[in-house]
Amino acid sequence: MVLVSLLLTLVFGGCLDEPKRLDHSVMPGIDEVAANYADLLTPRWEGERTEAPGFVARPFSAGSIASEVAPLRVHVQTADDLSKAQRALHALERVHARIEEAGWETPLADGIRGGDNAFDLYLSPSGEVQAFADERLFWSHLDAVSTYGVVDPEVSEEDLEVCVAQALGEAIGLTLDPSEASAWRRGLGTYLAHLATGRFGCGGLARIQESAHLAWTPHGELGPDRAALLLLLLPSVREDHDSFVRDVWDFARQRTWDGFEFRASPDFWEALTAIQALRESSLDDLLTELGTTRFFLGEREAGNTRSVVRHLGAEASPALFAELDADALPYHSRNTPTLAPTGSAHALLHLGEREPGSRLRIWLRGETGVKWALEVSPLDEHGSEISRISAPPSDTIPRAFLLLELDEDARDVVISVTNLSHRRPDADDPDEINHHGFSLIMEFVGAGEADPLEARLEE
Repeated sequence: MVLVSLLLTLVFGGCLDEPKRLDHSVMPGIDEVAANYADLLTPRWEGERTEAPGFVARPFSAGSIASEVAPLRVHVQTADDLSKAQRALHALERVHARIEEAGWETPLADGIRGGDNAFDLYLSPSGEVQAFADERLFWSHLDAVSTYGVVDPEVSEEDLEVCVAQALGEAIGLTLDPSEASAWRRGLGTYLAHLATGRFGCGGLARIQESAHLAWTPHGELGPDRAALLLLLLPSVREDHDSFVRDVWDFARQRTWDGFEFRASPDFWEALTAIQALRESSLDDLLTELGTTRFFLGEREAGNTRSVVRHLGAEASPALFAELDADALPYHSRNTPTLAPTGSAHALLHLGEREPGSRLRIWLRGETGVKWALEVSPLDEHGSEISRISAPPSDTIPRAFLLLELDEDARDVVISVTNLSHRRPDADDPDEINHHGFSLIMEFVGAGEADPLEARLEE
C-alpha cells in the first residue's frame, strides 16, 4: 500500500491541488511526504503570460450556405449576396482541401454558434480580411479558441479565393495558438493563402518589405504581417517546405493549466530557436543568412536560388546604403543606416577589371550593446551568387573582419550587415532601445602586394 501510494503520488502529484490521503496508509503521513517530494521534482512554469485575444461578437447573418463536402459555412447579410456566397463557398472548399492536404489542423468546433460546428465565414462590410475569436475552448487539450472569418462582400471576383484563403489561414493561426503575437497570426494567414493559391494574401503585398533595416516583426503601421510572412517563407526553402512552418507553429503551442491569462511561452521565436538547435544550427545563423537573402527579393530575385519568394516587383528590393566601384576603394562608410534588432543593411561593390588573385578586406565596427553579423556574397556576371562567407558574431566585441579571395568569375560583391540584437527577439516587445548603427571599411589587396595585416601577424 505504501509503495502504491508513493507511485500514485509521484505520477499524479503535480496535477493535484493538494495531497490526497489514503484511508488505510500503513505509515501515518507517508502520503504527504510522497506528495511533497513529487512537488519538488515537478517543474514549475514561470514564463510570460498574455491576455486572451479580444472576443468579438459575430456579424449579423440573414442566411447561410453550408458545404456538402467539408465543415464549412458562408453567411450573408442580404439576399443579394447569396450568389457571391456560393462562389465564396466553392473557393473556401478548395483552399480548405489544399491546407488540410498540407497537414494543417483546421479550425475547431465552435459550439454551433453559426448553426453547426462548421467553420463560419461571414460576407460582411469590413474593409479588410480578418479572423476573430468567440471564446476560449476549455475542452481542448492545448490552448485554443473558437473562431470565424470575415471577408468584405465587395471584394473583386479576381481576389475572392485568395481573400477567403487569408481569412481561413488567420483563423487557423488564432485557433491553434491564441497567445501568439498578432503579427505572426497575420503572417501565417498570408503564408497559408500563398500555400493554397500561390498569391500573397488578399489585395496583394505591394510593400511586402518596407525596409530591410526594420525587424522581421515590426510594430505600428509598417505591416507586421508582411515581415512575418517573409520570415515564414524564406527559411522553408532549405528545409522541408511542406512542414517547416507547421512544425514551428506546433512547437509553439502550449497548455495553460492555471489562471485566466494565456501562457505566452514558448512563442514563435522560442520555437524557431529550439528547432534550429535540433537541426544543429542557431537562430543567429538563420538571421545572418536571411539578412543576405533579403537583398535578393524583388528585382534581384534571379540571383538567389535559395529564395522561394518570387515575382514581388521592384518595390520589394531593399535600398542600398552604398553602391560603389572598385576604384573608390579604400572605402569608409559615413552615413550607414540605424538597424532595428534583426534588421539588415546592404552594400554593393562592382569589381570591374582587377588582377587575378586579388583579395578584398572588409571590417565591420558596430555600436556596443548588440551582436553583429557580417556576410559577403560574390556574384557572377548574371547577378547569381557564387558563394557566401560569414564572420562569426561575437557576444562581447562589436567588430568583425573578412578576407575574401575573389574568384575569377566574380563581378560584384554584396556586403550584408545584420543587427542580431542582445537577446532572442520578442514579437510582443518593440525593443526600441536596441536600434544601433555601424561603420564599414573595405580595401583591395592586389595579388602582388604585401598585406600589412599578414606581415604584422607573422611578426
